[in-house]
Amino acid sequence: MSHSNLILNGLERLYDLFVQERYFVFNQPSSKDQYRYNYQFKTDWFSHHVPAWKEHLKNLTENENLRYLEIGVFEGRSFLWVLDNLLNGPGAEAIGIDIRLERRLLKNLELCSAREKVTVVEGHSSLILPELYGKRFQLIYIDGAHGAEEVYRDAKLCWPLLDHEGILIFDDYRFSDGENNPKVGIDKFLNELAGKYETIFSEYQLMIKKSS
Repeated sequence: MSHSNLILNGLERLYDLFVQERYFVFNQPSSKDQYRYNYQFKTDWFSHHVPAWKEHLKNLTENENLRYLEIGVFEGRSFLWVLDNLLNGPGAEAIGIDIRLERRLLKNLELCSAREKVTVVEGHSSLILPELYGKRFQLIYIDGAHGAEEVYRDAKLCWPLLDHEGILIFDDYRFSDGENNPKVGIDKFLNELAGKYETIFSEYQLMIKKSS
C-alpha cells in the first residue's frame, strides 16, 4: 500500500471515530433508561445505538419465546440491554459467546433477574455455533472478531440459526481499516444473499431481516 493510501485510510478512520464520538455525546441515553439494574461497565460502545435498537426491535417485546444470540458479549452492555428490555416472556432465552468471558460480565449477570434464561459460552464462535444447529433465534447480533473473513464466517454460521423474519445485526459496518474490516466481510456475505433479506437499518450498524 502506498504512503498516500495509508494516510487516506488513517484520515478516514479518524473521521469515523469523530462521527461516532459526536453521535455518542449527543445521543447517549441515561443508564437508568437502559437497564433495570445497577450494572458496572468500564467501556461504552453501545449506548449510542440504543435509539435505533428501540425503534427497530420494539415488536420483539411481544414474543414471549424470543431467542437471542450474541457473538462477542465482552462486558455485557448490549447483552444485558436485550435481557432487560426485550426478553420479557417465560419462554425467552439468550445465548452469548465470547473467546474469553469477562469477570465483569459474570458479575453483572448475577444482578440480572433473567439469569435463568441466559447461557454464556467461552470459546471460539467457529466451534460453538455449529453446536447450536437445530435451534432458531429471532435476533442475532454479531460483534466478535473484526477481520473481514472472521465476520464473514460468523455471518455464514449464524444465518442457518436465524428464524424466518428474524433480525441479524452487524456492528462496525462503517469501520474503516484498510481492506481487512467488517464491511468487506459483511458485503461479501450479503452479495451471496440476494433476494433473501431486507435491510431495515444501515448506519454505523447494519440490521437486516431474513425474508427466505
